[in-house]
Amino acid sequence: MGAGAVLRVPLVDRFDHLLFAEGGARILVSVAPVQVSTWETYLQNQLDDHWQALGQVSAIGGRLEILTTDNLVLINVKIEAMGDSWFNAIERRLID
Repeated sequence: MGAGAVLRVPLVDRFDHLLFAEGGARILVSVAPVQVSTWETYLQNQLDDHWQALGQVSAIGGRLEILTTDNLVLINVKIEAMGDSWFNAIERRLID
């Protein structure tokens, strides 16, 4: 809990659609660094080119960074700030 990530996504016409739209079935998997090569070999054998690596998990207390493949920053926020917004949203609305 509390780990961040740095992700790279492809360039598209609509980033809102890429980041927030519902689409076909997808899963996101985090693999220990020592298992990455084994996992990617398995995916290539089972799924051919129907998968992609997105990035890496970062340290506890880190940030969520989502960038395009040409380094355009789409999201860059502290995990702590995201958690605070989520866990305290209702209380804040009641107080305001």
